[in-house]
Amino acid sequence: NDVLRDYFDEGLWVWGEISGISTNKGGHTYFDLVDLDNKGDKVKVSVALFKGIHMKLQPTLVKSELTLNNGIKVRIFGELQYYAPNGKLSLIMRDIDPNYTLGDIALQREELVRKLKASGAYHRNRETTLSPVPMRIGLVGSAGTAGIQDFTTQIRQSGIGFDISITSVTVQ
Repeated sequence: NDVLRDYFDEGLWVWGEISGISTNKGGHTYFDLVDLDNKGDKVKVSVALFKGIHMKLQPTLVKSELTLNNGIKVRIFGELQYYAPNGKLSLIMRDIDPNYTLGDIALQREELVRKLKASGAYHRNRETTLSPVPMRIGLVGSAGTAGIQDFTTQIRQSGIGFDISITSVTVQ
């Protein structure tokens, strides 16, 4: 750890995609940060976000409407730490750059809009006329229960010819 501090005493910024995120009972969050190297090989580093730092970063995450989840690309700041008992090198997260993630999300949205426009699907919802009253109703519940019976009775008594489809599931 002393050698790591000598070379990375200020900490470092890294980026990649969150994978395998989990939070333990103590409130500490762990995940892998995954990316591809120059050769296209998958590389990863384990990241630890301790509860106190997570609480400190929470206002930034909330303001940016970001939630740390699998699959999102992030740019984070931290310090390298080597844990000798299991030979594991980890990044102890200290900060996050929300603009990096928001920029990636904006680029993904722009690409999707471009594809939808190219296929002619972008404006389809606006061109579709919706019925003022939905005529087909789908229910998911336990068939034969009082709730399903009450609902279907009320719908039938409305005098409107609704098409009701019930999918029976076991509920508790």
